[in-house]
Amino acid sequence: AVSLIAVCCWLPQIALACTTSDMLDLIGALEAPQGYDQVYGGVKMLPPRPITSMTVGEVMAWQRQASKTTVSSAAGRYQVIRATLQQTVNEGVVSPSDVYSPATQDKIGRHLLAQAGYRDGVRSASTLNRVSGIWSALPRVSGPNAGQSTYQGYAGNKALIGAQDYLDFASCQV
Repeated sequence: AVSLIAVCCWLPQIALACTTSDMLDLIGALEAPQGYDQVYGGVKMLPPRPITSMTVGEVMAWQRQASKTTVSSAAGRYQVIRATLQQTVNEGVVSPSDVYSPATQDKIGRHLLAQAGYRDGVRSASTLNRVSGIWSALPRVSGPNAGQSTYQGYAGNKALIGAQDYLDFASCQV
């Protein structure tokens, strides 16, 4: 696991580390340290151009093709997989014609956090476990396999931050 001190070096300087924006910064730093154009490292078929210049529909089409040759087609700052991106389209969060820009990706990230029940400063273990069920770099904080990613071992996934650091971050203790 990466220490929270190392993660914080990637993040902008913040007074409190417990807002939705801060949580998105943590997730982005862990999931895609190269930023909004990052795609899953094991992908064999790269997108035809930076994904931030593609529409959501074009990204989904690329993901559909890319997923035929690899275990994941996760794309963007929050490493959204094709099924999740399709879900956000079905729910009306984004449209296939929206550009997969940083603003669109942030909108998706905020929506996914809200769906998990995350709100600024939430420290509930059940909520944080639901958030870790969306993003593989975050550990479960309680229950079976606490401290490990929900997706431990799948496609090389593992928690990239310790459970206590995650709890502390979510509850403004950093």
